[in-house]
Amino acid sequence: MDGDNQAQAPNKREQLTNDVRQAADTSATGNSPGSTAEGQPSRDRLRDRLEEEIPRSPPSRATELRRRLVEAALALAETEDEIARSHEDMASRNPGKAADYRQTAEKARDGARRAREVAHHFRDVP
Repeated sequence: MDGDNQAQAPNKREQLTNDVRQAADTSATGNSPGSTAEGQPSRDRLRDRLEEEIPRSPPSRATELRRRLVEAALALAETEDEIARSHEDMASRNPGKAADYRQTAEKARDGARRAREVAHHFRDVP
């Protein structure tokens, strides 16, 4: 039975990821059945889906939320690094705006550093 629950967990996670992406994709058009009048995904609907995946006991919930936070922080750091590289590339191709591009690249590198610090902190919390 445990094997069945473990096999279903990735499928539930994948479904949740797909639902969140779909809500984000359709929020711009306002055509989602779970949208508010402004076209935003229904927070209640997304929160309910997320709560299905989070354990109820505080210790288990904390462990799962820390894991998710570390994963999200590392993904953010990677994205910020990509933004920094992109802006450094634009700076080298546009000398007239190089200072602006380099400033944005530096902010992105700083964001990546802070995201890694968050990941490191929560990875080490019991």
